[in-house]
Amino acid sequence: KTYPIIPLSHNCGLVGWVNNCDTIQFLVKSYRENQSIRINSEHNFLQCFAPNYEKLPILNKIEAFELSLMQTDGNDLKNILFQT
Repeated sequence: KTYPIIPLSHNCGLVGWVNNCDTIQFLVKSYRENQSIRINSEHNFLQCFAPNYEKLPILNKIEAFELSLMQTDGNDLKNILFQT
């Protein structure tokens, strides 16, 4: 039997084994649509801060990533799971 994998990083992920359940991505996407938040807002900010992100040294990548995360409150998952 095979299971779906949700990648979280290069060496970490979630294994899905419960049928007929919503994924974290689906929950966040639905939440953002209901709140009129762009699904890929962090990625869009990252592209504005660092259009050549893939070519940057690691420290610059971290800085650009942190700047893009600061543009949103980052509470989507908390709000979904705890209904705040």
